[in-house]
Amino acid sequence: MHSKILGLVILYHPPEDILLHISTYIDKIDFLYIVDNTEPFTNNHLIDEIITRWGNKVTCIINDSNQGIAHTLNSIISISLSKGYKYILTVDQDSSFIYSDVSFQDGSAFLEENKNVALLSYMAHSPIKEVLYLDRSHLYYRGIYADTFEAITSGMLLNMEICKELGYFNEDLFIDEVDNEYCLRVIEKGFYVFKTVLQHLSHSIGFSKKYRNRFFPLKKKTFGQVHNPIRTYYMVRNRFYIANKYKNIFPEVCKKKIKQNIKLKQNIIKYYPRMLEYLKMYKLGEYHYKIGKMGKLENE
Repeated sequence: MHSKILGLVILYHPPEDILLHISTYIDKIDFLYIVDNTEPFTNNHLIDEIITRWGNKVTCIINDSNQGIAHTLNSIISISLSKGYKYILTVDQDSSFIYSDVSFQDGSAFLEENKNVALLSYMAHSPIKEVLYLDRSHLYYRGIYADTFEAITSGMLLNMEICKELGYFNEDLFIDEVDNEYCLRVIEKGFYVFKTVLQHLSHSIGFSKKYRNRFFPLKKKTFGQVHNPIRTYYMVRNRFYIANKYKNIFPEVCKKKIKQNIKLKQNIIKYYPRMLEYLKMYKLGEYHYKIGKMGKLENE
């Protein structure tokens, strides 16, 4: 039985090779929504190329402003449910699928058979790492899927009915940790998050570069992934939010979030260019968490 699968990719200053990424999955889904949150909109040529190539299989929505990950996800999920879709594949603009034989129909069949599984991620799980955060032994399904405690938005095949039941994605977070917070809520409510055992997705996180320790300039440069200062604000604020919200339910996960923020601050001081700018956004994120200021950072 064929299950209708909708795709969603959210653009924000997309890479020029976005068409190459889309080509790795568009033929394996029924329809694709492309939502451009670039502020202001400057991607006419890319949108025109996408429509020229896949016009009968895509709908492009131009927001001309950054609506955030959570709001965009919720908007398209609501539209999709009204059109009779049960499953949505969410993919980041810089992600592509590695294998040509990846089957989202197999994934949707797994979700159809297992009504208590809220989503399937095509980013491979790490049993040694993730067993530390799960208060139970790993569950495996035919050796190809395994349960986990978190998954990123990119490469996520989502059961939209469960998402609706749980109250959709948390728009207070705007961007960053939106996916992880949803996964924790899924598990809290008695549902499951699964990942594929094999890695199917190629995904970029931030931009990578080698940086020299400013306190020990003669030491070998350290390779690191860096986001822009605005993203640092959201990462810090939302990690603190999650650590506080779920501290009594998922204490190990919450400790991890705090440690991530501590490590981020240390790296900013030791390695980041424009250190003062990054520290300012770190402290602003921490302050806004403390006073309960959530949502989009205005005048960003």
